[in-house]
Amino acid sequence: MKTWQKGIDLDTLLAHTKRFENYNKFSCSPFSEMKKNDIAKLLDEGSLVNLKGSSFTAQECKVRSPIYMYQKIPIGYREPGDIKIDKFAFTDFSLQSQQEFYDHIIRNFNTDVWICSWAEDTATNDIFDTQLGLQKVGTKVTTFGELIVYWFLPYSKDMFGESRKHPKVPDTEYHNLVKLKLPTDISHLISAIQEKISKLPVFTNHYSNYNKRKSWSAVSLRGYSAEPEFITDPAEMNKKWKEENKDVLFEMQDTYLYDDFPEVRELVKMLKAEEIHRVRFMKLNAGDGELDRHTDLVDPKGGLADGKLMRIHFPIITNDKVLFESWDLTGHKQCVNMRVNEAWMLDTRKPHRAVNEGTEDRVHLVIDIVSNERSRTLL
Repeated sequence: MKTWQKGIDLDTLLAHTKRFENYNKFSCSPFSEMKKNDIAKLLDEGSLVNLKGSSFTAQECKVRSPIYMYQKIPIGYREPGDIKIDKFAFTDFSLQSQQEFYDHIIRNFNTDVWICSWAEDTATNDIFDTQLGLQKVGTKVTTFGELIVYWFLPYSKDMFGESRKHPKVPDTEYHNLVKLKLPTDISHLISAIQEKISKLPVFTNHYSNYNKRKSWSAVSLRGYSAEPEFITDPAEMNKKWKEENKDVLFEMQDTYLYDDFPEVRELVKMLKAEEIHRVRFMKLNAGDGELDRHTDLVDPKGGLADGKLMRIHFPIITNDKVLFESWDLTGHKQCVNMRVNEAWMLDTRKPHRAVNEGTEDRVHLVIDIVSNERSRTLL
């Protein structure tokens, strides 16, 4: 028997792991998936609960801690003494299992309880909402592109009979993929850009780990260097890269290519932004081009609130087999084929994915603008 098994035989650990099949099928990360070594650790700690019809972890919160949707946007606060139920999985969805879980909470926890579920686990969420009457507080987005719903079951109430209040999330956080309402036709500008695309220098492969088969590349019109092949955002890079480049001054600037595309400047004017950040042509290869499901939460600048960077896509070359997918905070997947002469806003903090199964490379003009009230009127 191996040390990690904590004295528990392998068959027992595998049987416990099987109980989390419904939970694991929504996991997008090896860190959230329930595996046999996780089971051994939790059983040894005494924090794994197995009822007849469900399994989950239960732990008491020791300190006050915020629950962030992402960045620094809170949806709630766990207080000392609260119970957090996580890794929840029904082994069956019967009424008996639902009642058993609810009764377990009421009998065992004389305090406020937080319960986590995957946003895409609609069967579990429907039970929590309509059958058990839990309060849906909000959704946390992880860097792995996972969506975790936080539910609340209040125990304590104030002198007015009210339970704990939770922060209101700004309206700007509920957009994910939106076609812009442009003020005028842009077809003549797009056509002019299309005629010049073939004259661009070689595109630089994107450094992201979700760039499957190295099928995604870019060239800069505006970025953190005067060279168009430099497509990097220093804020997104790891500690090693930042240490190696600590003496380099990266400033937002136009590359020498930008003057070759006055049409892009015309498109930028339509976005009603007072400040522009990166402007790039981004290519997704034909046939096997794929960006795996991910978020861009490593970059703290993204968003739609004032001062945040709003990302706009203008399709320049595309085909009917290019698909863009984006998941909203409810777990709903929006699938879009962006058309030439359209413009789309993508909130890159939400999970998203792109594929190109066509026979022609997809090229988008991607512009990051500093969001303001005027630019948001285009949504």
